[in-house]
Amino acid sequence: MKSAFKLGLLYMYGAFGMARTEQKIAVYEGMISLAARLARLLVCTAQVEGQTMAYFDNQRADQPVVLFVHGFTGDKENWLMVAPKLTRDYRVIAVDLLGHGASDKPLGGDYAVTAQARRLGVLLNQLGIVQPVHVVGNSMGGLIAGYFAALFPEMTQTVTFIDSAGMPVHNAFSEQVRVDMMAGRCALVAEKIEDLDRLEALVSYKKVRAPRFLREALIARKIPNRAVYFNVLKAITNEDFDDFREPLVDVLPKITAPVLILWGKEDCIVSVDAVDVMLQYVHAQKVVVYEQVGHVPMIEAPHETARDLKAFFENNL
Repeated sequence: MKSAFKLGLLYMYGAFGMARTEQKIAVYEGMISLAARLARLLVCTAQVEGQTMAYFDNQRADQPVVLFVHGFTGDKENWLMVAPKLTRDYRVIAVDLLGHGASDKPLGGDYAVTAQARRLGVLLNQLGIVQPVHVVGNSMGGLIAGYFAALFPEMTQTVTFIDSAGMPVHNAFSEQVRVDMMAGRCALVAEKIEDLDRLEALVSYKKVRAPRFLREALIARKIPNRAVYFNVLKAITNEDFDDFREPLVDVLPKITAPVLILWGKEDCIVSVDAVDVMLQYVHAQKVVVYEQVGHVPMIEAPHETARDLKAFFENNL
């Protein structure tokens, strides 16, 4: 199966390497659809507070639930390398937050952290999920997961922070974001396909192995959403863009569920120094720092991430 999958990638790389952007996007979406099917995930939608939210779901109603929450400009597809290792034993739900992925993207939407966390609770209620869930968030998704755990303690079995945003830890990147936002730009929002290499260097420590035309298609899909992404960032940061309107430290002490912290040691977006600050506000059952990994361990180190998630979940059933 893996060999055939790789051969298919090589064939498409030769066939589509010089194709138009629309063709590249079509191939990318086909690959994502195949990956989701191999992970036993269905693409579903629900109406939440009058807006359409898309999500992956393997619909295993008899199993404990894992809720995956992506980061800024990300989507449910960020979890496709981890999900296959969990779908046999868990009901896996990976959402597209409002303003992202295949969910609605209203320019005037409420993209505040609390609003996004509340929508997750509404979605779970609509799906008839009554048992507490294992909520896992990366970057902005970690910030939202923290607010979810604080708002809905009765719905939270565990909470996992993966390179979470929302901490008062500043570095060269956060200062650059502040300067860029004041000028109407953002380092994490692509303006053109040529931004691919710069964005990959920011997010990942390890070189991305996927064919370039697929990675370009990913960027091309996001470019039309630039205005919405800016509104999301404005909603979660203060007027000077130097801190968060709803910081993670405000809710960490309120979290009663067991906590796991996973971090990439080479993260240049949210420094690993944030872990020590988090531990001043919350007791973590376990902390894992991955060597030679950047901001997205679930993509750069999916086997290790899935292993540590499974062990944590099994200890907290």
